Amino acid sequence: MKWVFLPGLDGAGEFFEPFLKFLPSEIEPLVFAYPARENLDYDELLEWVLPQLPENEPFLVVAESFGGPLAVKLARSEPKGMVGAVVSASFIRSPLPSFLRFGPVESFFRLPFPNAFVRWLLADSDAGSEIFALFDRVIRYSSPEVLADRARSALTVDVTDELKECRLPLLFFDGTCDRLIPRSAMEYVRKLRSDLPVLSVDGPHFLLQLEPEKCLREINRFLDRVLEVKDE
Repeated sequence: MKWVFLPGLDGAGEFFEPFLKFLPSEIEPLVFAYPARENLDYDELLEWVLPQLPENEPFLVVAESFGGPLAVKLARSEPKGMVGAVVSASFIRSPLPSFLRFGPVESFFRLPFPNAFVRWLLADSDAGSEIFALFDRVIRYSSPEVLADRARSALTVDVTDELKECRLPLLFFDGTCDRLIPRSAMEYVRKLRSDLPVLSVDGPHFLLQLEPEKCLREINRFLDRVLEVKDE
């Protein structure tokens, strides 16, 4: 089975590297990297992803942060072979005030991101220098203009209807120490779809990067249940 990975705001699939190291050999990862110089909103990204999905074989989607709403839209479209999706440290509608999109978003992404700032907002005290070096590399993958455009898309997105209508199994991870995405984001998911599992994981926004074994264990449990039901 293939696992399809949808990255966060940076758009660089390279940021999944710390998690991919723990994947068993029988899992074949297909890691997407969004176009680095094209301003694509969520609908356009969906159209970009669809023709590149695996053909004639089952696959699981794993998405983080900005990629979460895209994963929900993808699951709602039910492409052939997709068995479900895992959404980490994300949201289905903007968790932050939408008026922020009118601010100097592009200028923000032209500024350097000090390690202390990244540690406080996205990582934690246990994060090593390799995480900061990797983040510094991937955040430069896309242009500041594209990063700003993605941020504006995230500030206005709402896939509530898609989540309500989705029939494929979904698993959500909620980082208990996430300072970027408020806990209310997953409370909203619980309110809309009490039938879907929302797991609180003790960790920061970079859950897949800093708690890979814990997340992988829960994903495998979820996938086992999904495949068991599918075989009945």
